[in-house]
Amino acid sequence: MWRFLDLSSLGDADPLQLLDDLTEVVLEKVELTGDEIERMVKFIRPLFSEFFLSLGNYSSPLDRSKKFLVNYSQCMEEVLVSFDGWLDLTQKSRTKIFGNLTSILADCGLPLLDKLFLNQTELEFRRSTSVLTVELRSGKRGTLLDDVVFPSAESDTYLTLPASFQEDVGGDHYSYVGALYQVRDMDALLPGNQNSFGGNNAVNSRLLSFSAKVKTTVNLTVPATLTFRNTRSPRSPPYEEIWRHIHDGEEPTFIPQTYRCTFWNVNALAWDTEGLREVSSDHDITVCQSHHLTDFAVLMSIHGYVRECEVAAVFLYFAFLCAFTWMALEGWRLRNPTARKQEGRNEFRYYLAVGYAVPVGIVVITAGVAFGTGARGYGEGEFCWLSSPGYIWAFAVPVLLVVVANSIILFRVVDAVKRQKRNLSVMRRHQSGVTKLGSTMRVFSLTILLGCGWLLGVLQMEVSPIFAYFFVIVGCSQGIGIFIFYCYRDPNMREMLISYAHTMLCHKPTNMTSGVPSRKAGKSEMKEGIGTSVGSTLSPQTVTSSD
Repeated sequence: MWRFLDLSSLGDADPLQLLDDLTEVVLEKVELTGDEIERMVKFIRPLFSEFFLSLGNYSSPLDRSKKFLVNYSQCMEEVLVSFDGWLDLTQKSRTKIFGNLTSILADCGLPLLDKLFLNQTELEFRRSTSVLTVELRSGKRGTLLDDVVFPSAESDTYLTLPASFQEDVGGDHYSYVGALYQVRDMDALLPGNQNSFGGNNAVNSRLLSFSAKVKTTVNLTVPATLTFRNTRSPRSPPYEEIWRHIHDGEEPTFIPQTYRCTFWNVNALAWDTEGLREVSSDHDITVCQSHHLTDFAVLMSIHGYVRECEVAAVFLYFAFLCAFTWMALEGWRLRNPTARKQEGRNEFRYYLAVGYAVPVGIVVITAGVAFGTGARGYGEGEFCWLSSPGYIWAFAVPVLLVVVANSIILFRVVDAVKRQKRNLSVMRRHQSGVTKLGSTMRVFSLTILLGCGWLLGVLQMEVSPIFAYFFVIVGCSQGIGIFIFYCYRDPNMREMLISYAHTMLCHKPTNMTSGVPSRKAGKSEMKEGIGTSVGSTLSPQTVTSSD
């Protein structure tokens, strides 16, 4: 094979015949070594240039050009599939050689198209395999009416170039060259960490190369749109793996700093973002826009495992579990108003123990598994939260159980109150009819207090994003509901709050012995009032007397 890679063999030999012989030898090899890859890339560029210069010496330049491009594509395909050979090279050599490989087609293909057009010959060439797609085309300016889509065949990674690029290029004709590269690991050839903007990044798409003018950057009036299939789906937010799907008509939202639309700067040998912007991104697709044409790809940010974020995720998980455990305890108390009135200090201590012991147990188990196995279940991702679907279920299952159980309890309590109302006298029914609005507000308060509004969060993810607005309103109202339910509705507590507010505003003490119970008595009566506030809220007696 080495005799074909000797630059001195170019001389007076036919470049097409040399490439034909080289292609035959390459196709017979199982895999190219790193040294063979380096020498092939170094040899192909002058061979392509020699073919271009000698094109006028042979008949049928169009047929020769197509045959040369077929052989060139076959050689490059073998180079791309020989990935173990690439790994034999140093990182610096891999980057330099692959950068040269991607520039050969643009540097030599566009002059070939221009020369053929000067001879009144328009070339249209397409070849596509699993690792390489190549397209070249030329024509008279103004004859291209539709936008250019490369690759022209169906692909999940493609470029859409407005037909107006013909005016941006200038001249009496247009020409373009496109190539789409697929290798086992693009990041091993053009590392994402070699970039102009810093950060830990990795290439997360195929490399799309597109050029429309020889050795000149074309500034597009209307930007080209690039659509990339993400090689790896983002892990953040991790709960999207379980719940989140884009609804019909919903535009995907770009997650800042997660994906970057970039191009390979051949001068700096680094990824750059100048002239590009991110349009949208979801789990599978990233859409970019560019005002120039070159080698494009998508970089994905790789977020390190930050210890502070890990600790914050553990405490945040514990806080949420505590909140839902106390919601479950409130539902347990609500199920039996008679038993609740007989609660004493021991029962309250029991609630304290359960309210915090259960969350601690769940967090200890999940954290022990995560840290003991090195699974990094906390804090690895875009947010300081649980980091994988398995750990997300450790939060989602308790939440769903609490919300469903409390919803059932709430319906049973409301139904029991309705049955009790039917046994009231006609006069009491008439009086209760006046307070329907008040009863509705109390049911709404209980719904918020018991966390039933979290069902709206599930509906938001599974049915329609419109439920997100209701979910936010209900969720933000929970603190207000707790204040009204346990403080303002209790007469003793309400009087103490009014007295305290009066003292703060007027800067003078209020006589606590007249109209307001003493501090000691107030505490005792306040406990009793708080203990019975939930039961009295929905009782018919309270409903008829409050308004």
